[in-house]
Amino acid sequence: MTKHFRVGGSAFATISRATVKAVAGADLAVDRGETLAVVGESGCGKSTLGRLLLGLMPPSSGRVMFDGHDLAGLGSPALRRLRARMQLVFQNPLQALDPRMSVGEQIVEPTVIHPAAGNRLPVADLLAQVGLDPALAGRFPHQLSGGQRQRVVIARAMATQPDFIVFDEPVSALDVSVQAQIIRLIRDLQTARGFASVFISHDLRVVRHVADRVAVMYLGRIVEEGPVRAVFAEPLHPYTQALIAAVPRLAPGMRRVRVVLKGEPPNPAAIPSGCPFHPRCPVAEYDCRTHAPARVAAGPARSVACIRVASGSTFLPAA
Repeated sequence: MTKHFRVGGSAFATISRATVKAVAGADLAVDRGETLAVVGESGCGKSTLGRLLLGLMPPSSGRVMFDGHDLAGLGSPALRRLRARMQLVFQNPLQALDPRMSVGEQIVEPTVIHPAAGNRLPVADLLAQVGLDPALAGRFPHQLSGGQRQRVVIARAMATQPDFIVFDEPVSALDVSVQAQIIRLIRDLQTARGFASVFISHDLRVVRHVADRVAVMYLGRIVEEGPVRAVFAEPLHPYTQALIAAVPRLAPGMRRVRVVLKGEPPNPAAIPSGCPFHPRCPVAEYDCRTHAPARVAAGPARSVACIRVASGSTFLPAA
């Protein structure tokens, strides 16, 4: 699946419009009850990927299949019915909530939009499920703390009893203690409800606790994917190794290898030839500049897009 955007240019100048390849080739699957984390630097295409998975924008190529249905091929009535089964939890809960509506009104709103979406749970029950006092239903977003607002957003997402939820940086604006509470809440709800989820984040400490599998994204491409424990224990792609090396120590006595990346991520409208990571890669060789690596199997349920891994070369030790 790909998603390209045309940007720049002017009707009064000779400047041509550039193409930004926000998602330059993603091939993913998420099972019921599973959490797939998508990680990478800011601007790598994580949030765009999340919106593609929900059908909020059409892909430039490829397709999104949800429970056997191609989202792009559905008519408006069928897509509307299917939307009740998928939800998005936004990064900034204060912006995601309407300041003019009470908490209770906003939590019940999805069931008003989708009246046929399963059994309606009372607002008090939804608030209780996310650890909030039902008495808060009459308050407005500005009267709540950041953690309470995020719980309200999660309660609203759970109102239609969805089968799939995309969490877009849901704890990035919260302090560490509140982050732990929200992560525990998400895991508990998933265990109880059995929904599938995609957890978008740049914080690998959070990902390590919330996800079953992880996909590492760079310039719109998935460069490594696998079970969280396996990827953290032995990252294979140089970019993954750099990300994990930058995480504060995960356990006392853990061996750490410092990985220094050169420069900044390239302009997504001018992606380098060959492997897009090669200008920053500490172990790049000539072939990396001319050949775009395909993702290959690299162990049980693992894949990686790196010429050196595919050829069996040994390079950076595990972080």
